[in-house]
Amino acid sequence: MVRLARRPELERGQSTAFIGAGMIGNGALTLNNILAGAIFTYRGEETLGGRTAVRYDFRLPRLLKGLQISMPGGDGMVGEDGSLLANPQSLDLIRLESRAV
Repeated sequence: MVRLARRPELERGQSTAFIGAGMIGNGALTLNNILAGAIFTYRGEETLGGRTAVRYDFRLPRLLKGLQISMPGGDGMVGEDGSLLANPQSLDLIRLESRAV
C-alpha cells in the first residue's frame, strides 16, 4: 500500500505556501474570462513549432473583469493581457499567454 504525505497547507486552502511563482486560480476559468469579455486584435499568421498559427492579442481591462492578485506586501485588482494562438482551419487553441497588468 502506498501512502501519500499529507499536505496541511492544502487542507487549510493555502496553496500559495508551496507555489513559487506564476498564476494560480481558485476555480475561475481563465479562457472563459478572456472569451467572454476581452478586446481582441488580430495579429496575423506565424509559424509555431513548424506549423502555421493565427495570433490574436487580447486585453481584459480591470474594470470589466478584474482579477484579484495577492502577494507578500499587499493585494489588489488587476487586468489581464496576452495572446492566443490557434490553428487557422479548426481554430483549436495551440497556446495561451496571459499576464496580469
